[in-house]
Amino acid sequence: LDLPIAFALQDLASSRGLGVGLCFLDEVFENVDESGIIGLSALFQTLTKRAHTPCVYVITHNEEMTNRLPFCHRLTVTKEGGESSLIYQEV
Repeated sequence: LDLPIAFALQDLASSRGLGVGLCFLDEVFENVDESGIIGLSALFQTLTKRAHTPCVYVITHNEEMTNRLPFCHRLTVTKEGGESSLIYQEV
């Protein structure tokens, strides 16, 4: 229920001129079966086409999911030797 509530609140804020045009989703693929993953991927494609949500960011630790997401850009954070780095990729 977290996602529908978040999207409803985002739509409400946007309808009142308070939308920010960003959507951050953290670990939405946890405990989701294959049909849920397909549905979420379709939802992300729809979200990126909406005028008031042009930027959708999905945070996941599941490397398999990063290749299945329908996005054209990827930011990867890695940590080695106590230092973090950010890698930008166009997919």
